[in-house]
Amino acid sequence: SDGLEVQVLFWGETALALELPPKLAFIVKETDSGEKGNSVANIYKPAKLENGLKVKVPLFIKQGEKVVIDTRDGSYVARA
Repeated sequence: SDGLEVQVLFWGETALALELPPKLAFIVKETDSGEKGNSVANIYKPAKLENGLKVKVPLFIKQGEKVVIDTRDGSYVARA
């Protein structure tokens, strides 16, 4: 994201590590509509985010929605 502040660990002029904030919000670019009427809790479906990352999101998440992702493990946290 533009304007996002990150920390970079350098050894001389070589970047060794990049530290992102623990949670970031992204727009869902692609996902299936899910099964209509399926109300079982904790069922996830695949989704592709605006940055190309593929994650699992709950069935109620639709294309175009913004979701919060845990950058440490790539897991869904909440709607943004």
